[in-house]
Amino acid sequence: NVSCNYQKMRILLYISFITIIFSCNSEIEKPQQTEQVDYVFDILDKDFENDIAFLSDKLNINLKSNKLDSSKFKKIKHYDNLTNDYIEFLSEVENEFKLKETSPFINGYQTTEFGEKYISETKIYREEILKIVDNKDLRRLIKFKFQTDNPIINDSIHGSVMVSHIDYYFKGVDKKLSFLYFKNKKRNAITLENEFLTDLLLE
Repeated sequence: NVSCNYQKMRILLYISFITIIFSCNSEIEKPQQTEQVDYVFDILDKDFENDIAFLSDKLNINLKSNKLDSSKFKKIKHYDNLTNDYIEFLSEVENEFKLKETSPFINGYQTTEFGEKYISETKIYREEILKIVDNKDLRRLIKFKFQTDNPIINDSIHGSVMVSHIDYYFKGVDKKLSFLYFKNKKRNAITLENEFLTDLLLE
């Protein structure tokens, strides 16, 4: 839909701007470069927070709808509890990232126990909500947004190589990018729950 395309365009614009600052503005002094990047991150961070607040309010209003019979209400309440638990876990992850100088998911070349817990919690959340959702398009989105697969990359020396999910998304990544990644995960969770609830209300 239009709003979804707008969200994608907005994120791509921000990421493009950050990339340009890092890769092309070699003439800019490092402190000034950092200041510009911080400014963009602050904008995107606030944008995500506003989206999450708006979507949460919308969800809470619709949860009180008298159009939901007991069976539908039981479904959405279960989905809502799963989402709340997962978002609470993501907040715990964000706090761990704030406390550590390096990623708490990685220790040398190994994924930490906490990193494994992140994979496990994401997988559990995905599989549990898939048990509730029937809509094919929504199921596809859930699988995509909360995938935990180990991606295969093309290496110039070794050819196709499987990389751990944690290494691919978090190794060598700036902590600020990780914060935005988790915040976007929260937004995705609430967005998809809203779509599930909308489907129930339209049935």
